[in-house]
Amino acid sequence: YASKALITTAMCRLMDQEGMSLDVASEGELYTALQAGFPAERIKLHGNFKKASLIRMALQHGVGRIVADSLVELQEISRLAGEMGKTADLLLRIAPGVKASTHAAIQTGQEDTKFGLSIRDAARPGIQLAMGLPHLRLHGLHAHIGSQILDTDAFKRAVEVFVEFLTSVREELNFHCEQLDLGGGL
Repeated sequence: YASKALITTAMCRLMDQEGMSLDVASEGELYTALQAGFPAERIKLHGNFKKASLIRMALQHGVGRIVADSLVELQEISRLAGEMGKTADLLLRIAPGVKASTHAAIQTGQEDTKFGLSIRDAARPGIQLAMGLPHLRLHGLHAHIGSQILDTDAFKRAVEVFVEFLTSVREELNFHCEQLDLGGGL
């Protein structure tokens, strides 16, 4: 459940009862989820340009995954986790180069997006960096290609792109992706 849609303690409890996971992108959203007793291991911290205080809060409470959006953010998460004596469980956000059939303002998976690392030229270095930095455990990749998407064609294309990419990085980098999160938006 994307907490940006509506975040209240009652909503968090309902999502917990349904066995869902929760995406948060701010200290307020994370705080609300924790106050509701939502299991931290089922929380994913999203968003680009995360503040250090938000990353610390996520590490302190043991969120299930932090979705890293850039190479700089990977370094910052590693540094903060090291200072706290923690290991950060990560997904790396990748832009698969897929342009979803939706309004241009809410397309987020194409090559020129500001979200995530381009699968064409930055994803490999990102995986290498995440695997090489201390205090990080890279579990897999995350993508979000857009919102208000009315058909599955773009999702199918994204899966095809990721399967080809993951095959190559498994061989080249010995990276075994245990989690591939294709995001929402349908």
